This record gives sequence, C-alpha cells and structure tokens, in this order.
Amino acid sequence: GDRFKGVLDRLTDTVHFYQKPIKRGSKAEVIQVPFSDTQQIKEIINDAELFDRLMEDYELLNELIEPLDISRVMAGTQSPMFFGSAMTNFGVQLFLDKFCDMGTKPLGRNA
Repeated sequence: GDRFKGVLDRLTDTVHFYQKPIKRGSKAEVIQVPFSDTQQIKEIINDAELFDRLMEDYELLNELIEPLDISRVMAGTQSPMFFGSAMTNFGVQLFLDKFCDMGTKPLGRNA
C-alpha cells in the first residue's frame, strides 16, 4: 500500500528502501541498509508502528521459514519467496537479480 517502504533480503540481511520516482515507470532510488543497523532503519522508516512490525515479521520469518538453500530450490523441494510492487518498480530489480543468480546455467544436451 501507500505505507510500503522497501523489502528485506533475508539472504544478505539487508533492507532495501525505495524512494518513489517522480516519473511513473522510472527506476526507484534504492537505499540499502544492513539489518543490524536498526537505528538507521528506524530513522528511514520514521514510523514506530512500521518499524515494530518489521522487527516482529523478521523474527517470525526466521522462526517459521527455513533459510534458502539453493540446492533444495534446484531439486524442487523449496521455493523462494519474493515480494515487491511492479506498479512502483519496488523490488523488481532485486527479484530479477536473485532469479538470474539462482537459475540453472545452460547445460549440454545430446542431440
């Protein structure tokens, strides 16, 4: 919604904050902050309720969801999850980069 500030990359423990571009369809400005820098995260979010929710959601995710294991993704026993917004272009580049990194490389085939 309109309170969306960014996305959390659990693989790198980095929060990617997005600034809405002035022109629709333009690339959003991204500020990357290590999750360990809670003071800077709190300042950027500038909303105590959202900050508390991020901290609670992070803790919940780490308790309920196993860390991503690329070998399990390749075996089809685990699926990565991504969240973002194509309308505002928030998180799209991060998704594309991770998707390309995780994908299998071209393999030789017998013809």
